[in-house]
Amino acid sequence: MANGYIHEEHVIFRKTLRKFLEKEAYSYFGQWEKERQVPRKFWTKMGQNGFLCPWIEEKYGGYGADFAYSVILNEKLERVGQA
Repeated sequence: MANGYIHEEHVIFRKTLRKFLEKEAYSYFGQWEKERQVPRKFWTKMGQNGFLCPWIEEKYGGYGADFAYSVILNEKLERVGQA
């Protein structure tokens, strides 16, 4: 599924993120909506798994990933509430 900006690394990132969200987010979304917040524990796990701000330069703790990772991340996070 390669096109102008999606390459094999992006496909792997997308699949890994999807699996993570299926386990850590989908079943909790209703509760989060009711409480009107997403727990810090979730965001900590996102960071520990490399899903937060992967486009930040490596010298600042990121991966220096390209903008496509941001697109994928937003796309998948948006779908959590639709599952």
